[in-house]
Amino acid sequence: MNVASNGAPYVVRDDGRIVLYVGDRDVDSPEWVQVNGSLGVEIVAKDIGLGGPSIWAVAEDGGIYRWGAEVNDWELTNGQGSWAIAVDQHGHAWVVEAGTGRLLRGVGQ
Repeated sequence: MNVASNGAPYVVRDDGRIVLYVGDRDVDSPEWVQVNGSLGVEIVAKDIGLGGPSIWAVAEDGGIYRWGAEVNDWELTNGQGSWAIAVDQHGHAWVVEAGTGRLLRGVGQ
């Protein structure tokens, strides 16, 4: 789970779908919607990071995706082989590289 700067919570479900909470926080039946793009790019995510104006995800295959607001869809970046992601307040992605455990900053920028 991660929370955007506007307070909106995002979750990666067990099946890899990314969902955004859009329901009223005071009701008994929460409402989650899947984050799908207009171009139909679907990813099976294992982690998500939010920071500043950016939303990033690591896919099951290690690919790193950034939400492209201008195209309203996920965009594959040049980063690969990661298993965890975090995003700083400026929107820069930090990832842990699979296999080596190295911490990398600014991937996919």
